Amino acid sequence: MGSSSSVASGIKILSPTLVAKETPVCSVCATRKEMASVTGYSERSGGSLYMGQAIINDKGQTVAARRKLKPTHVERTVFGEGDGSDLCVLETGIGRLGALCCWEHPQPLSKYAMYAQDEQIHVAAWPSFSLYCNAAYALGPEVNNAASQMYAAKGQCFVLAPCATVSKEMIDTLIDDPKKRNCCSREVALP
Repeated sequence: MGSSSSVASGIKILSPTLVAKETPVCSVCATRKEMASVTGYSERSGGSLYMGQAIINDKGQTVAARRKLKPTHVERTVFGEGDGSDLCVLETGIGRLGALCCWEHPQPLSKYAMYAQDEQIHVAAWPSFSLYCNAAYALGPEVNNAASQMYAAKGQCFVLAPCATVSKEMIDTLIDDPKKRNCCSREVALP
């Protein structure tokens, strides 16, 4: 990953050593609470955008940064692929910690790479669950939670499965017509 610099779109180019400087709130919180943190970010390097994850230790230091191996579905129209060289499990004060995001979890070689490093705690990051209950079952809580549970069972590790939240403003933006509103999950409170 390259060095940090601003680009016209406002996206930063991040390197593992600079992620903490770009995410000071995460670093401060990790230090104050004496806990490790895994956070997602977007990165621009060369002519591509990448999705990434950073692991910040309990001292607020970024100890790893990685790129998502294969963007999922329509993400492929925007984001590039990582090369896997940064798949790692790190020793922390609470155990050996690793992370993957979204549909990296069903990929057998990704899982094996993590399991082979004696992962004890895994952060299985997921995007927000689909707003459309009948349109994107694979992105819903049932499938994502099942994938996280299988990861835990196969890897014999603890799994934390965070999910992004969607604000009311974003729901209003995404659900902009009555047809979409009728497809919306009953779990989402609409105005």
